[in-house]
Amino acid sequence: MSDLARTARYAKAVEQELASGNRREPVWKEILATAGGDEAAARERYIQLRVDQIAADEAGREAVDKARRKQRRLHDSQALTVAQKNALLGLGIIIVLTAALYLLLRK
Repeated sequence: MSDLARTARYAKAVEQELASGNRREPVWKEILATAGGDEAAARERYIQLRVDQIAADEAGREAVDKARRKQRRLHDSQALTVAQKNALLGLGIIIVLTAALYLLLRK
């Protein structure tokens, strides 16, 4: 999804937040005071601020998810390495036992 599409999606969510009366009151009051009581200007600023917050939250979640995926891949690759080592160890044991059996039967 493009950045523009994400921003539009976030803005729509904030518009719904405002329409439903679920705005963040402390943030709204501060923005309204900063806007000198101009509700239209406060609304625009509130939407932009909330869009930025939502974008930052999502970016944080994506970074955490990416780190978790990387950690899983590392763990999986280490597990594979352990499995390979175990297989080689088992193969080595079989070779040693086969050689010992050969020497015993050769006598």
